[in-house]
Amino acid sequence: MQPREIVRLARAHLYHRLGLGADQRETKTLIFREYKIAYIPIPKAACSSIKYALLPLIGVDPDSVPLIHAFGGFDSARFDEIASEIGPDWFVFTVVRNPTDRIMSAWRDKLRSEEKITSLMKYHALRPGDSFDRFMRVISLWPPISLDEHVMPQSMLLHHARDFPVKVYRFEKLDDAWKEISAEITRRSGISIGPLKNRI
Repeated sequence: MQPREIVRLARAHLYHRLGLGADQRETKTLIFREYKIAYIPIPKAACSSIKYALLPLIGVDPDSVPLIHAFGGFDSARFDEIASEIGPDWFVFTVVRNPTDRIMSAWRDKLRSEEKITSLMKYHALRPGDSFDRFMRVISLWPPISLDEHVMPQSMLLHHARDFPVKVYRFEKLDDAWKEISAEITRRSGISIGPLKNRI
């Protein structure tokens, strides 16, 4: 690590101890209030594919959106900002993945090029082309609460939703789980979202 990166690291730990550091624990929840449906995305756990699949709920053809992560048409917010709206009659779901497979997927995807690596990963001294060993060593140095959402533990990303009846599905069994998810979405919305397609 460069001297300036070591300074950043030391500052991050100091701020964390003082309760002043950045809290990256939550991805934006997609909200479909009309149907009382919410999806909590977990990066590297079929997140892109699920977002594409949910586009018909807002009247958008999935094939018309080239880059789902650049799409701004979803109603989204931090879970703790909308928690007061969520009742037992809502369908709130998420998908989690085997942690080893997920972290390897993040390394293969995000560190393969300058275009793919995130600004937060760069801030944490990660570089395109880093070996998996260096990748793991570097992220292990930082307070977990400060990590990029692609590498932060899933339990931390779901921190604010832990007291709610969230349906948690396994990535490894998503083919079967999607039948249940899509059936519940159709029951609530009257919209058939069809099978889950593998999209990136």
